[in-house]
Amino acid sequence: MKDTENNYEPVLIENTGLGKGIAVYEDFIPTIDSDILGITKYIEELFKTPPRAAALRTLNSKRSGKWGNSQTKIADEFLRAIFDTVPSGVSIAADSTCRVIRHNPVAAEFLRIKPWENFSISANKPLVKVYHQGGEMGPEELPIQRAAWKGEVVRGQELELVWEDGVRKFAIFNANPLFGQSGEIIGVISTFAETTEHRKSEEKVQLKNAVLNGINRIFNEALTCENEETLGKVCLNVAQELTRSRFGFIGELNPDGFLNIVVSDAGMDACAAAPESGRLVYDKYFKAHGIYGQVMLDGKTLFANDLDSHPDRTGLPEGHPPVRAFLGAPLIQSGRVIGMIGLGKPEGGYGHQEAETLESLTTAMVQALMRKRSEDALRESEERYRVLAQKLQEVELPRAEERFYKAFHYNPSMMSIINLEDGRYIDINDAWTSTLGFTREEVIGYTPEELGLYDDSKQQTKIMRELKDKGFCTMEADYRSRSGDGLIILISDHIININNKPCILGCAVDITERRRKEEARLKNEVNKVKRETEIKLEKFKKVVTHSIGLENIHFISPEMKSIYEIAMKHHKKRSMPVLIQGETGTGKDVIAKIIHFGSLDDTKPFIDINCAAISPTLFESELFGYEPGAFTGGLSKGQKGKFDLARGGTLFLDEIAEIPIDLQAKLLRVIEEKMFYRVGGLSKIHTDVRIICATNLDLEKRVAEGAFRKDLYYRLKVGGINIPPLRKRPQEIVPLASAFLTSCAQKAGKRFQHIGEAAAEILVRYQWPGNVRELKNAMEWVTFMYDDTELRPEHLEVLEYNELLQCGSGEQKGKNEFFMLDGENLNLNDYIGIIIANTLRKNGGNVKQAALQLGISRAYIYKNFRHVLP
Repeated sequence: MKDTENNYEPVLIENTGLGKGIAVYEDFIPTIDSDILGITKYIEELFKTPPRAAALRTLNSKRSGKWGNSQTKIADEFLRAIFDTVPSGVSIAADSTCRVIRHNPVAAEFLRIKPWENFSISANKPLVKVYHQGGEMGPEELPIQRAAWKGEVVRGQELELVWEDGVRKFAIFNANPLFGQSGEIIGVISTFAETTEHRKSEEKVQLKNAVLNGINRIFNEALTCENEETLGKVCLNVAQELTRSRFGFIGELNPDGFLNIVVSDAGMDACAAAPESGRLVYDKYFKAHGIYGQVMLDGKTLFANDLDSHPDRTGLPEGHPPVRAFLGAPLIQSGRVIGMIGLGKPEGGYGHQEAETLESLTTAMVQALMRKRSEDALRESEERYRVLAQKLQEVELPRAEERFYKAFHYNPSMMSIINLEDGRYIDINDAWTSTLGFTREEVIGYTPEELGLYDDSKQQTKIMRELKDKGFCTMEADYRSRSGDGLIILISDHIININNKPCILGCAVDITERRRKEEARLKNEVNKVKRETEIKLEKFKKVVTHSIGLENIHFISPEMKSIYEIAMKHHKKRSMPVLIQGETGTGKDVIAKIIHFGSLDDTKPFIDINCAAISPTLFESELFGYEPGAFTGGLSKGQKGKFDLARGGTLFLDEIAEIPIDLQAKLLRVIEEKMFYRVGGLSKIHTDVRIICATNLDLEKRVAEGAFRKDLYYRLKVGGINIPPLRKRPQEIVPLASAFLTSCAQKAGKRFQHIGEAAAEILVRYQWPGNVRELKNAMEWVTFMYDDTELRPEHLEVLEYNELLQCGSGEQKGKNEFFMLDGENLNLNDYIGIIIANTLRKNGGNVKQAALQLGISRAYIYKNFRHVLP
């Protein structure tokens, strides 16, 4: 019967309800943690077979209770439970067009949609804009669409999502196509891990650095600008850049209650109105009330993101630029509000981060303004002295000398006169001697070099060059006092004529203490940012450790400790390719991650490819990408390959033995030359990628059979790592089992804490054909089925099934014996009957207790399996 709502034919397979549950129990009981790559592979495997494809459709149905029959209900509930409890975001499309999509709670909350709502291009109403590496992605480039339309596998792609209301989120996405029995795409699985907090922390650090740079820019401008208006424009530009504002002004409050716009941008300057009504006028005055007055009245920063509905909107003068969001901060000097800075945007808004940024800048603005005014006053004083000296030739000399003497010697600033020809001091005042610690006799007739005044002789050379070019010079210089103390002196020198001789009239101020306070404040800011960055980096490392699955690695045997040391050596030296060999489940992917991440000091990309999951026809374009027009059906602008995505990082080729023989030669050339061609490309592309390969097959045998190139094998074998199976390192079995047991028990809310001696003996004696993965799955099965404080032999009945995996026979030898699921001639009812019989035996023939433990009804047992009752 066709489901008209979801537009598909339900696939109903006879007697598959509990059977799917059995297959899940035996094949897939991994630890569900935040390793998004592991979750992707787990769910992808979970839905490969036809019964699970039917379950996929059931899982995507937004109508509850739509099971094919009572036998499928158990498995569907189990699949739904896994789907809904995975701690990472998971979205599953039940068709190749992505029209039917189901999200687990984590994904739905992240995407801000309902669990069954379609947000992709297939819905013809994309809800978000998606960006990758700063560029907006087209709908066809989204991971779930690429997987559905082209069968591509997307791994580790970090995307930024921006909603219409301005909400921004970041996440690392994966997408896997699901193939049917005949190779057609039947759906897509997409998983992701959110990285929003980490990205926002990085942006916050970048903003703080930008604020510090802006403050330095303001103070540097205060030293060189000609007037306050120029300084104000620099301050306004810095504020607008850091807050992304479209218009702004800096205003000074006058005694009449009007705001004098000292400096503004072009948008404010273009406004004009009559002054009587208190509106913005050409001469830049308007009444300081409304929202502007509120900023200066409260003396606090204020922002409003919907100005049309703001109660103080009437305070804006007519002719004001169109503005939706407003940000204002007072300018405060010695506890008194002297003006304000106002910023605005015609769209978007402000937040507390922009408000804090503006507050930091206003403090720097006021300090720079006061410094500028002090320096201007100093220059005015110097100018008066210079004019007075020049008039010595025009007025009565004795009177002029007396006035000049008083102005020179009683000046609180450091004053000096130097002969321009030989650079020797002619005279200094008392402020000069008291500041630098010299006596007049020690200075008169000597040059600054002879006195050792300048800490850097290049500074004096620069001063003399500017004096000769311009006739004046103003700059900061590093001085040395007579006692050897370092001082920072702000000097202003001018060339004047005294008795027809060119001299240098110098005026200087000791700003050492002020600069040291500024440097200490900036240093504290930098140290604060550095500490915050280190804390966030440490938190980020913990998150990365957990997400990539390296937080609970246990290496106990000498063999594994040696492998770990070799992996760390490979981590430090990236030039050599690495071949990791070992049986299935020995942890080859874990060793690959250790080689890449090391001690979490590598943040470059780690791109992995399961070579067995890629169609042979897609291998080359998947690895190297393709140029526009390279083949029919490709993207019009071409596509980058995995070598591009892994640039500077690591490319992990799992199941390397599955790469086609003709592509092996190209891979060898890339390893040797560090260059490759894209499909359809004519130019070589340089690559800096570490190659790590893994396989559970005997490559030497494959080489002998002609299925693997000998030259590639020996090139990879140079950096070879062979991981021994778990049965050959028995000392690790119990510690690993204990770690898995406690971890799984904690996640399942069970009480298991340690392993009993009898159970430990069984674990060590067992051969573990599935290695570490099988051990981990077994511990999760135990915590799923039982709840106790100690692991005992009766809890390990799952190993009885697994032992038959090694015996090579699937025949039923008796009512209480177990069997092997060999995948051929399956009789599901016989298998279910054996499970029910053993459960009854375990519960002393109690049908009710056995049914409760298996999660089925007593009527189901009496109706279908009466022959197994005791």
